Amino acid sequence: MLTKTTAIVLRNKKYGETSCIVTMLTRTYGVQTYMVNGVRKSTKKTAGTGMYFQPANILSMVVYHNSLKQLQRIKTFNFYIIYNNIQQHAIKNMIALFITEILYLCLKQPEENEEIYDFAEDIFTCLDHADAPTTANLPLYFLIHLSNVMGFVIQNNYSSSHTILNLQEGVFTTLTPTHINYAPQNVAVQISHLLKIQHPTELSQLQLQAANRRLIIDVLLQYYSLHITGFGMPKSLAVLKEVLA
Repeated sequence: MLTKTTAIVLRNKKYGETSCIVTMLTRTYGVQTYMVNGVRKSTKKTAGTGMYFQPANILSMVVYHNSLKQLQRIKTFNFYIIYNNIQQHAIKNMIALFITEILYLCLKQPEENEEIYDFAEDIFTCLDHADAPTTANLPLYFLIHLSNVMGFVIQNNYSSSHTILNLQEGVFTTLTPTHINYAPQNVAVQISHLLKIQHPTELSQLQLQAANRRLIIDVLLQYYSLHITGFGMPKSLAVLKEVLA
């Protein structure tokens, strides 16, 4: 069946000498994997086509979709959104790679979810135009709000008496849990502030030191590992921490 859809490139693996296998978050079919033939050839027809399938790119495609197959095919493709800064800006590019890796680790089943797709598209669009403070805080906002869209967001019941974040339960508590999966008050209060932010434009007002940002990312990824089966630590994490410093 031929279908038109937009899609975000999550992962690109070389296949053979001239082709690649691309995992994409599509708006119509959720996460899908496509065999893309000939995009690594140096011919007049295919020169430069490989650049379309770089992670974080957002494409408009016409695809052949068969729900019984694991590998799908693409008939035509073009840019749906052309970035101004992400691919050339080292920090934004690293954040974009981190976001695509988190999406890849979280979204295993090929199920349609337009809300997740629209959220991810908005995040990349925002990142492309973001100022420096917003850019630095955007990975935190992304992790907080992706958990909300996926249905396991932390309950923001932080108060003067509820200052410990229990990561297993996703709530702030009065007592330190007996297990190791919790965040102390100095990190919990910052996560509480992040939970109140409803739009990326508010991130520029959030004053965080680089060390605190790294701690919050570690805690949020620990939270993801507890609530998503098979979630592994992203390989881009170490480089992201250096970039955010």
